[in-house]
Amino acid sequence: MTQILISPVFGLHTTLAQNLKMGAVLTVVSIARSFALRRLFEAIHVRPRQLSSRRTICAPKKGEVS
Repeated sequence: MTQILISPVFGLHTTLAQNLKMGAVLTVVSIARSFALRRLFEAIHVRPRQLSSRRTICAPKKGEVS
């Protein structure tokens, strides 16, 4: 839908069929890129940082010195 509105701004006048084809190609490219990036990060084992079990997140109890 965006292509139908934006294309004429750049002087590109396309038919509905051409817009649908471009939209389909861009969708396939986007899905393939997402898939490839997901697999890449899984391959290099990027994981969120985990808090150390010894680290205290809460404030100290009343009377305790931290």
